[in-house]
Amino acid sequence: MSFCGHCGLATTNDVICDACSGPSAASVSTTTESDIALHVAGRSMRNQAHELRREHPIRSFLAFALRVHTDEKAWDKGAVGEEKVGKELEKLGPEWRVLHSIPVTSDGADIDHLVIGPPGVFTINTKYHVGKKVVVYERALYVSGQKQAYLTKGAAEARFASRQLSAATGQPVLVRPLIVVLSSDLVVKQQPASVTVKSRRQVVKWLLSQPALPLVDVEMIFAAARQKSTWLGAD
Repeated sequence: MSFCGHCGLATTNDVICDACSGPSAASVSTTTESDIALHVAGRSMRNQAHELRREHPIRSFLAFALRVHTDEKAWDKGAVGEEKVGKELEKLGPEWRVLHSIPVTSDGADIDHLVIGPPGVFTINTKYHVGKKVVVYERALYVSGQKQAYLTKGAAEARFASRQLSAATGQPVLVRPLIVVLSSDLVVKQQPASVTVKSRRQVVKWLLSQPALPLVDVEMIFAAARQKSTWLGAD
């Protein structure tokens, strides 16, 4: 089975599906690269999975047939998680702005979601652990008993976003980090001090419950955040 490198949908062509290979495909691709607001949730992970399938088609086919865990399957699961969280974020009202798959390094690292609204700015790091138990403590997060570095990475991601947006807007922009976990068994013993951890079903309610802050210019921050140069610098 192959997947389109642009939209992530299954296709008989291992490069690009018919819908994405039409006359306007080139112009659409260029536009989505320059305007992050046109990115869809899970885009980066779908592309990573597609590249692995393209480079190792036989291995990917055998792994699919034998149900063996592979890197491309991990990317696919991550993409599913981001897509589901992206769908939840669509429930936010018109006064909110949401960006997905924000590139932050030339080698493909990205911010899963950036949310901008009256309470301020939030980075969201999505973690797909369906079928596993996730336990959260004040200073640690465990998946199936194994400690993960998610809290440290989530806090660092928000600090990076704050620096980039502050530089781009010319004013201080505070960014708060969230980790959204997809798991049928999420246990939060205590919320960490530096990062908020929520389930997919909780994230929108939590965001809407946050008090509005004075002087948050949603549109100005959004205008800066949607520019690729804000995150990767000028080409």
